[in-house]
Amino acid sequence: MLVAVMLLPSILSISQLGLGSQELVERQDSNETIEVPGYLPFDQNSVDFEDPSHGWNWDEGNTGKAALYYRTASYVPIQEWEQVTGEALVSGWHALGHEYPIPSDWKEELEEIGLECRTFYAPQGFHCDVPRLSPATLLDAGVIGAFRLADIDKIAPDAFPIIEGESNGNAGMEGEKYLFRVLLSGPGHLSDLLKTGVELRDYRLQRFADVLVGPKEIEMLSEQPFIEWIEPTYAPTFDNQEASQIIGADWVTDSSNMMSHGGAVTGDGVIVAVMDSGLDTAVECSGVTNCDSLNSGVHADFSGRIMGVVSYNNCGACSDGTGGPNDYNGHGTHVAGSVLGDGSNSPNGEDNSGMAPGAYLFMQAVGYGNNDGSLAPPDYEDAYAEAYAAGARVHTNSWGTGPDACAPTQSNPTATNSPSCWAYYTSDTMELDAAANNYQDLTILFAMGNDGRDCTYASFGWQTTNCPSGQDGEINLGALNRQATAKNILSIGASENVRNTLALHSRSYFSVCGNCDWYGTPIKLDQEGDNAEGMAGFSNRGPTSDGRIKPDIVAPGTWIHSTKTSLRVASTDLGDYYTVKRGTSMATPITAGSVALVIEHLNAHGYNCNLAYNSASDNCPDSALVKAILSASAHDMQGQYSSGGDGENGAVERAPNNHEGWGRVDLERAMGSGFSEGIDITTSDMHSFKLSVPDSGVSTLRVVLSWNEAENSPSAGTQLRNDLDIFLKSPTGVLQTYDNDDVNNLVGISIDSPDAGDWEIIVTGENVIDGAQKYYLAASDGVITDMRHPVSENYNEPGFQSGSIFTETTMSTGEDHLCAILDDASLQCWGSNEFGQLGDGTTADRLTMTEVSLDAARTATSISSGKHHTCSILDNGELQCWGRNNFGQLGDGTETHSISPVGAVLSQVPVQISSGDWHTCSIMDDASLHCWGRNTDGQLGDGTNIDSSIPVSVSLGEKALAVSAGGSHTCAITESWALKCWGSNDNGQLGIGSTVSSNTPTTVTLGGNAVAVTAGGSHTCSLLQGNNVKCWGDNSKGQLGDGGTNQQNDASTVGVTLAGAISIDSGRDHTCVVDSGDSLHCWGGGDDGQLGDGSNSEQVSAPVAIDLGQNLGALSISSGGSYTCVVGSNDLARCWGGESNSGALSLGNEPEDFPLSRWSYIGSSERDWNNNGNLNIFEVNVGSDGDGDGFPSNEDSDDSNPTVAADCSSGSYGRFTCRQATPGYFV
Repeated sequence: MLVAVMLLPSILSISQLGLGSQELVERQDSNETIEVPGYLPFDQNSVDFEDPSHGWNWDEGNTGKAALYYRTASYVPIQEWEQVTGEALVSGWHALGHEYPIPSDWKEELEEIGLECRTFYAPQGFHCDVPRLSPATLLDAGVIGAFRLADIDKIAPDAFPIIEGESNGNAGMEGEKYLFRVLLSGPGHLSDLLKTGVELRDYRLQRFADVLVGPKEIEMLSEQPFIEWIEPTYAPTFDNQEASQIIGADWVTDSSNMMSHGGAVTGDGVIVAVMDSGLDTAVECSGVTNCDSLNSGVHADFSGRIMGVVSYNNCGACSDGTGGPNDYNGHGTHVAGSVLGDGSNSPNGEDNSGMAPGAYLFMQAVGYGNNDGSLAPPDYEDAYAEAYAAGARVHTNSWGTGPDACAPTQSNPTATNSPSCWAYYTSDTMELDAAANNYQDLTILFAMGNDGRDCTYASFGWQTTNCPSGQDGEINLGALNRQATAKNILSIGASENVRNTLALHSRSYFSVCGNCDWYGTPIKLDQEGDNAEGMAGFSNRGPTSDGRIKPDIVAPGTWIHSTKTSLRVASTDLGDYYTVKRGTSMATPITAGSVALVIEHLNAHGYNCNLAYNSASDNCPDSALVKAILSASAHDMQGQYSSGGDGENGAVERAPNNHEGWGRVDLERAMGSGFSEGIDITTSDMHSFKLSVPDSGVSTLRVVLSWNEAENSPSAGTQLRNDLDIFLKSPTGVLQTYDNDDVNNLVGISIDSPDAGDWEIIVTGENVIDGAQKYYLAASDGVITDMRHPVSENYNEPGFQSGSIFTETTMSTGEDHLCAILDDASLQCWGSNEFGQLGDGTTADRLTMTEVSLDAARTATSISSGKHHTCSILDNGELQCWGRNNFGQLGDGTETHSISPVGAVLSQVPVQISSGDWHTCSIMDDASLHCWGRNTDGQLGDGTNIDSSIPVSVSLGEKALAVSAGGSHTCAITESWALKCWGSNDNGQLGIGSTVSSNTPTTVTLGGNAVAVTAGGSHTCSLLQGNNVKCWGDNSKGQLGDGGTNQQNDASTVGVTLAGAISIDSGRDHTCVVDSGDSLHCWGGGDDGQLGDGSNSEQVSAPVAIDLGQNLGALSISSGGSYTCVVGSNDLARCWGGESNSGALSLGNEPEDFPLSRWSYIGSSERDWNNNGNLNIFEVNVGSDGDGDGFPSNEDSDDSNPTVAADCSSGSYGRFTCRQATPGYFV
């Protein structure tokens, strides 16, 4: 049975997070207080509820919403700003909202009128510095409303005890003052900060400042409009809590297993940066040769693979001689060995190598040499810049700043530490995300931390003291290192190793923690290393305060054997060279080594990341792709307990969850994962991919969507900026969904027992606010194929212009039917079929595309639909028609209707076709023109008014470049770019200054060279060389687009209807044009909804822009009687109209997807054959071009015939370029 599993659980409720059941901030009418649950209540003297500019959610008349840290704000309608606030201008920092969803270019538009916009307040606004603009100006820019942050919105939750004069655990202090971090609203405010008188300690990246403050100064800073957030700082610590077979590292290093995946991997050529306490007895060095020379005495497991060693501890002259990168702590040496030690010193019969024994090390030592675990890490940007410049593309960090304190205060003596405080997105995290997004192909890992407990967390001191109450057999959620809350990194948790066969390791959690009361049954009695399916009890859990899943992934972290520093002796040492440690500190480097293996694996699949050997080998995978692959392939652990109330303790829950994230690293599965390239998406875009799942007994299929994005802000209630969604369709077309969330930038879907075959992955840009967002896909099994532009990507300029010899028309609408040539060259039709115009051998209407009954092995190359008949040029040079034939419009010598294709009687090979209401015309391979069918108005152009069921020659006096057959008239463009028309002229559609019909071609004066022409029911439009459109004839429904309804008989006097056009097509009473930006414009009669503007207006006399949806552009346009269709930039059809028809033949009055079979697309044609950036129809007056085809004589195989320029050898074919012929193709 096929089961779809939602991968992203619902965000924990407030009560689950321990925040109380009330809203985070609500107005209490009785005492006008704003409650920050668990902390200090602000009375009305501190929070001005009466100031409407703060966007209080209870203010009636406000609009939209904005997620702030403590509350959901709403916007003062911008048109009411002056009335509500008394301010005529908007000036300074304000949150500005836009209708949801936000266009991807809106932020850029705001910047163009002088605004500086930074933080995003989901779902629909930015925090912007407004340069004294009127509300009207902002309204014109799309702003729906505005508000200002209140003081309360800017204060971190762990700052409240300090404001009240209480102690706050480990918050940084110097003397009597606290070291606080200030987030400025934007750049350029350092001078404003200094004017407040606070003592500045550090300033970086134009927005982050470290200052020394007391309680009153904190409140003062919150009142400053240029300050967005203020929070305490904390000292970082190592994540100790005192594997390779489990995660598949042994499997991927065995070449016999990896033959089908590109070969065995060891991390060879990949440089991994380790920021930690140091490396054995190392000294600073640069480059392998220099490092080998200076560090010959360092642990042999790293010999020949040290790329560099740097130190940040500023203790080179310490009196105890322990400065520099020497590792007196031992943590860094153990971590480095877990990543890439090669096990050289392993005792006989043992292998203590790390995950990537072929990788190279760049050590960034940040530990002080006194072995107290204190660290001195540099700024993130500086650290990553240095590592990146050294060639590192993996950066692992087994340290962090522990969960923050929200201790009881005098005002709230019963307050307890709360996940809203432990797991909030800090300024520190914001810097980390900014750096990670800046270095897209640097995969950064941080440990989750080891503060996991199954008890009531009474104070920040619970790491070292007992907490005897609250045990329920389930590790508490929501306590994690600050750094691990970042969205652009890999946050790593610890699972259990299997080491219980060794006496040293067969100890319970209760025993290891010194008989503490941190864990309840069954956790306390469980051994730490006896079950690879379980989580380590000490490993921190998510979610973050805004509900994001953490950790991202887990790896074994208990009793890890790795390299030992020679500068320290411990009871857990395994001889002279190796030792044992436990913690998320150990799980993180194991994952980092796994990342190095994945990168090397990707070198066999299009990447070239070998920076250890060649600085030019710098085509490295983005971290978002690495994250996607590891998450899609991760092993969903089964867990080991059934306690916790719901029977799903820890990893028993379906991944992803806030215990194990997406699961445990599984390298064997990662090597077989399918993945995509990086692809950009914007708001409302929809992308399609094919996932081919093998018939090999896949038990669970997981598809993951991953992206890195810009940092946000602690003041925001949601950190996600760009909201992307993912869907799956089974091979049978069943949609598999999950509740797409708006908080995570790593999302996905799992399917149990998936059917083999082709699945469709659909990615949508729900709300993409930062311009185009790049994303990656990965699947646990199968191959992913990008199906967004499977046809058009093969052309210089894809699309067609109906009737032109320079393109092949691949889609055509008739009165109430549609035919199209698909990407497999099959010809299919849809719609009304009373005369057999669908060519399927029946007269049954078709509600789905139905294949035309062509002869066996025949395919179509060009198509044209008339009122009730259709004609197509085939691959063997035949012209076949079908449908109504009452005037001989099928050209087969009869007037008998045909429900199947019949051959037209031609003596030459046709190259282009155009079908009118009751007649048909074709340009032949010698550029001559022939027409047949009804001729009562002279529309055949042969000098008579006699109908003809066989083609008759039309004398143009020149060779033909284009033809268009209308209702009862015809027009053609000749090789001199002159326009000639003939036939009915009752409404002036010939454009010759009269209403006299003509049965021979008559020159039309346009005032310029014609490059395309389209004949409607009783009007005509032409596209000129300068991209201008002119129209004439019947205008009773506004089909000329000139703003009026007066008939125009003289083409020489009409004005330009639309400029900038590149393609045009007219229906019976309407016209549509594609402009140079691929936007669509239509005008004329829309009573059947055929204009696509959402109306059924009978008369639209000026061009209107038509929104195709999904951010699609139009490649080609086809206008029929009551329908209009475009080929979108995704190679699919979008159609509308036919509202006078009943049932499924009505397509509505706005563009909608036209249904095709799965993985079927509309065929395309080349419009720039010589690849010079110009469409061929506009190649006018090219030097030495003798036949008007745009090819100079030295590039033209026949400069007297515009229908051909290429000289194709035997076995190939083509008129303007040569293609290899398939068997049976006409050449």
